[in-house]
Amino acid sequence: MDLAKVVSTRESYQWNEAASIATGSARGPRPATAPRAAYDYGIKRNILRLLADQGCRVTVCRHDGAEEVVAQRPDGIFLSNGPASRALRLRDSCIATC
Repeated sequence: MDLAKVVSTRESYQWNEAASIATGSARGPRPATAPRAAYDYGIKRNILRLLADQGCRVTVCRHDGAEEVVAQRPDGIFLSNGPASRALRLRDSCIATC
């Protein structure tokens, strides 16, 4: 089962909220630098906030959006953690207890 399909964004989007803004930190985010792409395999918003705090301009892309990421020519690519490992552990524990 391809769980990334279920949890991934349907359309790419630009992430703009920094953690320091969300928490009211006086420090504030660093100025935005070169673009970064993040593949969404079930990405957590706080990870995006922390990247923005470090000055990353992040575009969150679908789990299968390789062509789009290549076209953007980002300076960095982030592969988010996904739901699969937890789901497989749950499946295995269900099978073991049945």
